[in-house]
Amino acid sequence: MTCDERDRGRVTEVQSPRVIIEVLSDSTEARDRGRKFRNYRACPVVQEYVLVATKYQSVEVYRRTPEGWTTYHEYGPDDDVELTSIAVTFPLAALYRRTDVPENTDEPEGEV
Repeated sequence: MTCDERDRGRVTEVQSPRVIIEVLSDSTEARDRGRKFRNYRACPVVQEYVLVATKYQSVEVYRRTPEGWTTYHEYGPDDDVELTSIAVTFPLAALYRRTDVPENTDEPEGEV
């Protein structure tokens, strides 16, 4: 997501992303959490990095603060997700509407 006027219209690449959203999958999760997030943290205009789970209903939001990337919020099925950098709040359940993604993982406590 961008709020920069230069990214409007017929552009093929966003130059100033404010929020980056990744939908996690088994094949991309390690890269999304590792190398990609490291690259996004280095981009000074990115304010929030959002990871959307596909194994169960969960959203993680990492936020840049004046001290760096120090803020982390995890949202569950009954929560409203807040993206402060663009002043947007929405029910997490809206992301999973019309999907078969379970609300919670069925794995025993302590296992991932």
